[in-house]
Amino acid sequence: MRKEYLKEVILNSIIVFVSYILAVVIRYRILHSDPGINALSAPYLMIALMYSILLACTLDYGTQARWFEGKGSLSGLYQMISKNSVGCLLLLAAFYIAGIVYFSRWALLLFWILSSVGLIGRRGIAESRIARARCDGKDPYYVLIIGDGDMADDYIKSVFQNTQFGIKIIGYMGNSDRLRTDVNAIFDIENYPEPIIEWLGEYRADELENRVEGLDEVVIADHFLSDETTKEILTIAHRAGVKTSLSMRYSPLILNETKIRSLGESKLLGLNETTDEPIYYSAGIVISAAILLLTMIMKKFNTGALYITLKGLESSRSIVFGLFGFFLFINLTSFFRGRKLAFLKRGALAWVICAGAVVVFEVIYGAAVLPGIGIDLLIISVVLAPCTVIAGISEMIEQSDYIFWE
Repeated sequence: MRKEYLKEVILNSIIVFVSYILAVVIRYRILHSDPGINALSAPYLMIALMYSILLACTLDYGTQARWFEGKGSLSGLYQMISKNSVGCLLLLAAFYIAGIVYFSRWALLLFWILSSVGLIGRRGIAESRIARARCDGKDPYYVLIIGDGDMADDYIKSVFQNTQFGIKIIGYMGNSDRLRTDVNAIFDIENYPEPIIEWLGEYRADELENRVEGLDEVVIADHFLSDETTKEILTIAHRAGVKTSLSMRYSPLILNETKIRSLGESKLLGLNETTDEPIYYSAGIVISAAILLLTMIMKKFNTGALYITLKGLESSRSIVFGLFGFFLFINLTSFFRGRKLAFLKRGALAWVICAGAVVVFEVIYGAAVLPGIGIDLLIISVVLAPCTVIAGISEMIEQSDYIFWE
């Protein structure tokens, strides 16, 4: 696992570092812009390399899940983009604190876009390869089901519909053989497109102990089981180092990111209560707003040497506005949850708020000219447009805020 983690960090570091080089080449060489600095000199390359490694170390790594994750299948991509956004904001702040005031705002925007696309693309390719391998029977995940009712039936159907998770059902224990595959009706069992479901008889502790070896998970899908029987199953599975899961009776009504509240012995599952947004979403808004406010204060009150040091922020405020719009868009998720065309409403509201902030900023700043405002709005639109498209794709995949296919 450590070797895989190191490999992932190195590959992502290379992607971010190459994105920096491409962004600088596109901005200064292809677009023939006057750089004012040599952004490909050794000091800048060392800064970019260090940043790439640090960012890569903060990303989430681990085995691809065998189920749909909370907040839709694209939530991990938003987290990756968010961390990259916060990183770019911190890098921008570090540049100007160090007195590097001539780094192009377009180069920084290109760097953010290219690195985000590169990280997302590499993750998508890796996850597609894993899913394809699992569909072909590689990396199997062996599951035994306890129960023969509707919950067990729903679980089996969900596994059949999502072969990309590589779940292999070795059979089920229940009071009847109603879920068993009728092999007598199959002419060529070797080419049967769906897994064969076997009935392992009624639940017995000794039979489970014989079967638990080699399993990855035991799924309890019978809400009529007594507490004693459930504890017995947990004990047997825990002793063998096997995971145990409980299928939910009201699964279609449970949100992906639902909360579980503890009242001592009693546990409550919130049907319409969701977990909080990750802290770095709100942190992104705070950091970007703080940079904009700092720029305004430096200019408005003419604080001397400190303003001279940070005056380069003036030329990069558009990038900060763009990142502010991105984090605002993400934080509006819960506000529009469950509404029709939520992704369009989020995008429109985020753009309107950002546009208002641009106008207020420019008026107070004293540079309320149409070209400057136009550039700010252009970059905000460039950032929010793909965010809205990604959110729309996520909404279409999920079909609703409820899990009908998990």
